[in-house]
Amino acid sequence: MSSPHADDDPVEPLIRAGIGPHWQVTDGPVWLAVVPAGTALAAHGWKLHVSCRAATFPDLVTTLVPMLAAEGCLFKLARSQQALARLNDGTTSPASVGKAVTIYPDQERVRQLETWPPCCTGLRAKCSTGQRPWRTASRHG
Repeated sequence: MSSPHADDDPVEPLIRAGIGPHWQVTDGPVWLAVVPAGTALAAHGWKLHVSCRAATFPDLVTTLVPMLAAEGCLFKLARSQQALARLNDGTTSPASVGKAVTIYPDQERVRQLETWPPCCTGLRAKCSTGQRPWRTASRHG
């Protein structure tokens, strides 16, 4: 099954539907950064990566984006299913395999994120290189 062309890709419209009017979407060739107007992505600190396959990416965006916006989390995500398929192919950027969404949570609230609902349960994906699955990582130190 081939990935849809960028013009037909549902990801960016789903993102815009899941955020409020006070959020800004910044386009890049691979990523879309989503932040409250007047802020920027953090250069350092905790980051949470959410893995996803290109075929289920719209489902993840529909579920996850409104939750992140409600929590005030800054995040970036693959700009399209086609971009995610290229990231996951392992040849374009091996370190990016499995990184569909990168979340930049408030550094004081990282531990509270363990109580988030399991919104991604049932979506299959590869784990990012050098990363631990959330449920395993959340039990450590």
